[in-house]
Amino acid sequence: EVERNLQTGRVAYDLIVNLSKEQTAGTIYDELSIITNDAKTSGIPFVVRAKVTPAIEVRPIQLGVINKGQTVKKKLILHSARAFSVSKIKTADPRIVFQPVEGEKTLHLLTYTLDTSTPGQIEEDVTIFTNDPGQPEMKVPFSVQIVPATVAGTTK
Repeated sequence: EVERNLQTGRVAYDLIVNLSKEQTAGTIYDELSIITNDAKTSGIPFVVRAKVTPAIEVRPIQLGVINKGQTVKKKLILHSARAFSVSKIKTADPRIVFQPVEGEKTLHLLTYTLDTSTPGQIEEDVTIFTNDPGQPEMKVPFSVQIVPATVAGTTK
């Protein structure tokens, strides 16, 4: 209770809603009802909306279509409200190579290269291990299609 008006009979409350530890990142849109002992109403419904962000934010890697032989060296950005370190990065495809990083920071720029010498589709998760207790492991989707390079309609 934060306020009570005896003249109008109104009472104001602050309400705190906690999420379960199992709640995944995403948007929440739900309705809760407060059940009261007021004879005039059995309950008060209200809408709960929230955007739950992960402890460490990262976007999927979507490179689209790349020509065979094209040089690909890019950065993946990891961001968090509190400092964390990256202990290991695993990929199932040996064509994707990440450079190791050191230290605890709130922002990590992970440099990676892609071997484009073999045409084909890569659709896999890159697994990043951290020391953050809220997100010790994360899977980042990685997708690219490597196609034979063409010049004036002929294949190289």
